[in-house]
Amino acid sequence: ERIVRKGPATTYKQLKHADLKKNGQKHDTDKDGRLDKGTVVSCLEIKKWANGNIWLRIPSGWVCAVYKGKVYIK
Repeated sequence: ERIVRKGPATTYKQLKHADLKKNGQKHDTDKDGRLDKGTVVSCLEIKKWANGNIWLRIPSGWVCAVYKGKVYIK
């Protein structure tokens, strides 16, 4: 999904709009802490879990690319 989290799993805290970096805030127009649909992200790190989940570290935090087989970021 487009939720930005503190770490690479759903157990980590969801960040608020104010927690996002300036560019992240620009792509959260409704200020709910989620990036707007279609936002292009800069991947700084990839975390692949044994269960198939894939998380990407972006400047503002971590976003889920693949979760339970569903692709959120291509």
